[in-house]
Amino acid sequence: MLDTNVLVSGLFAHRGTLAKLLDLWQQDRFEVAVSVAILAEIDRTLHKSSIRKHFKVTEKEITDYLETIVVHAAVITEDTLEIDIIKKDPSDNKFLACAKEAEAGYIVSGDKHLLDLQEYQGISILTAAQFVKTIK
Repeated sequence: MLDTNVLVSGLFAHRGTLAKLLDLWQQDRFEVAVSVAILAEIDRTLHKSSIRKHFKVTEKEITDYLETIVVHAAVITEDTLEIDIIKKDPSDNKFLACAKEAEAGYIVSGDKHLLDLQEYQGISILTAAQFVKTIK
């Protein structure tokens, strides 16, 4: 599963690790799980005025990207699992819950709180670069 930061940053990446990661996803080299809460966070993030101004993203592009995620996500969890592991930023717990509900093998993140865990109940937590190396 890819966290919000990876999915949003990947939208604007035309080269580099995040672009490669999303290309590998499009090539069906791995599956992505998201939750209803993660989709809502992606939507909120893409609608931030700073993001819209900096990247000149339109409402249609946001809608299309969210639809792409929904269509290509292997699993969309319903946020039924509550996890309270990350105390410094409790909003990060939704990624652990989604990965656990989806029985994911990996969480790909740039978030320090998640990366500091390194692993959660058998789910490896990696940076995008680490994950790209792993699946190649």
